Amino acid sequence: MKIRHGFVSNSSSSSFCIYGVTLNSVTGKSIVEAVLDGVISFGENFVKEANEYFLQGAYGTQKDIDNRTDNYKESVYDAIRETSDSPSLPGDMYIKILPDSGETYIGRDIDSLGEDETKRQFKASIDEALKTMFGDKAKARWFEGTYYN
Repeated sequence: MKIRHGFVSNSSSSSFCIYGVTLNSVTGKSIVEAVLDGVISFGENFVKEANEYFLQGAYGTQKDIDNRTDNYKESVYDAIRETSDSPSLPGDMYIKILPDSGETYIGRDIDSLGEDETKRQFKASIDEALKTMFGDKAKARWFEGTYYN
């Protein structure tokens, strides 16, 4: 039998390395506000279904939806985190939402670099896709970090 001495942890962590932007830096909005304003779409009926779930679950009222109360925004945020749908973004980009802070990144992970794709091509495709989405204000850079699951 092995005996471990020292620090032992059962927590799991994940790390990431993304070339892209933070959603807030290019829109000034959180992921919830961006979805509700139509900047990011998880599908044609996503907001409608999130609203119906909010009302049916006795979480709030139509007035909460109309006023975008914190309770309503929290419900939409939960729906975003739980959906298996991905928004359709140009250039094979995706959205990464950190569970602890809610910080939202849009870009591509370095692991998605194709075998026949150079780093320059990788970055250029993301820069072009971000320009399509957000105009010239989207200045991509590298983001890396770790978060706990």
